[in-house]
Amino acid sequence: VFARTVICRDLDVATRVARTDGLDCRTVMKGGMTGGFYDHRRSKLKFMSIIMQNTKSINIKEEELQKLEQLKHDIANANKQKQFISKALENKEKSLADVRNQIDQLNAGMVMKPAEMGTELITLKEKLITCRTDRIELETNLTTNLQRRKQELEAIISSVDSDTLHGEDELKRQELNNAKSLAEVTTLELKRVSDKIDTLKEELKEKFF
Repeated sequence: VFARTVICRDLDVATRVARTDGLDCRTVMKGGMTGGFYDHRRSKLKFMSIIMQNTKSINIKEEELQKLEQLKHDIANANKQKQFISKALENKEKSLADVRNQIDQLNAGMVMKPAEMGTELITLKEKLITCRTDRIELETNLTTNLQRRKQELEAIISSVDSDTLHGEDELKRQELNNAKSLAEVTTLELKRVSDKIDTLKEELKEKFF
């Protein structure tokens, strides 16, 4: 090939090349053959310029494509973050609803508490009155009955003579001991009731004062 001229072995080959490729053909024989169309306005520099422009355009498109892919990636991450935030918000709303229910329950309890406290106060006061009544009864019983019986027995023992005392001594002493034991039991019961009264007073003081 010399510039746009080729050498062919015969005329048939030269004719085919000239038609298909648009080149000047020469055979080893004398003479030449030309064919096709050649635009002299299209120089190599112009083609190189077009190639460079196309290459630049391709590079720009590739950069835009990379930016687009990055944007898609950012959108996907944003969607994931949105789902995460939505889930967290849903959990927070549920927790808020639970807290509101607890507040409502506490408010309801605060409304009912005075009534319950009033009922409990009445019950404690009734117990206190009962214990005080029991204490008065025990004190009366101890004072009017046991102590008097004890004094009577001691007087009998002191007033009888020796012979009579010898016969009835054991019986009277047994009655006296029984009376003393009963007095001690009654005294202990009285102390128990008094302690219970003190406990009820403290309970009333702690809860309502």
